[in-house]
Amino acid sequence: SAFAERALPLAVDIARRADAELILAHVDSASDQPVAGDHFSTGSSSCTGAPQTPMHAYIESLAEEVRHESSVRVAPIVVKNRNVPKALCEVANDDVDLVVMGAYGRGVIRRWVSGRTAKELMRRMTAPLIVVGSDGSYVPPVPNRVNRMLIALDGSPGAEQALGPALAICEVTAATPVLLRVVPVSSVFGPLSHRSGSGELHR
Repeated sequence: SAFAERALPLAVDIARRADAELILAHVDSASDQPVAGDHFSTGSSSCTGAPQTPMHAYIESLAEEVRHESSVRVAPIVVKNRNVPKALCEVANDDVDLVVMGAYGRGVIRRWVSGRTAKELMRRMTAPLIVVGSDGSYVPPVPNRVNRMLIALDGSPGAEQALGPALAICEVTAATPVLLRVVPVSSVFGPLSHRSGSGELHR
């Protein structure tokens, strides 16, 4: 979809600067095949004679467009699987360093963020995940490169796990990291005591 394609400029820029291979992955959830799934890499010699569906042609055309406009190495993949989160996790956990994907805008983005696919990806994936907003109702158009990166922290060790991947992307893209900590404030008492995700009391 056009929503998902909004993740491409950022993914291509990071891949180019990091000299990384870019995998374009699509899960065909309409397949009648078992949930176990079936990988189909359009760039693989093992696919000779395999049926070419419109989705295979679409993914391959995107890959050709990326190859034409940049020097990035591209591997288009179509996976037939009714379980979309499981299929994406299998692809992402197979020696992948970073996942970039698009989200739907307006009212749908809230349902998507709290939905099964996003939750399972964040829970099961070992690679860092970047979700690119889809339209101007929530975020400005995605830039071709990262200039500043906002890293939100709540004082817990869990939140600080984002520092490593985020700073690595900043180094690759020459972006400026911005560390943000939001502290609850009372109009009467000023900054309030609260517990972080680790349960530690902060003032």
